[in-house]
Amino acid sequence: MSPPIAPATTDEINARPNPCNDMLTMEVPAGTTRLDVFAADGRVMLTQPVRDRVVRLAVEALAPGLYLVRATGSHGPVGQGRFVRR
Repeated sequence: MSPPIAPATTDEINARPNPCNDMLTMEVPAGTTRLDVFAADGRVMLTQPVRDRVVRLAVEALAPGLYLVRATGSHGPVGQGRFVRR
């Protein structure tokens, strides 16, 4: 099963530090209302509501590996990105 990826017309999400250990800071596109974090196999690992353009995400519960992030707004996907959890 492939992870859902937003269309190429969406904005890139900047995640730092990348790779990360326990906290990740992301700058998300304007209009983002929710972030979803997907494992490489497509499973949804985290979902978080968004209220600001800069989001801090606790990732210490995630296993080490590559993760995909999708930002969603009221009309669908608005951004995507990836990060590595050490």
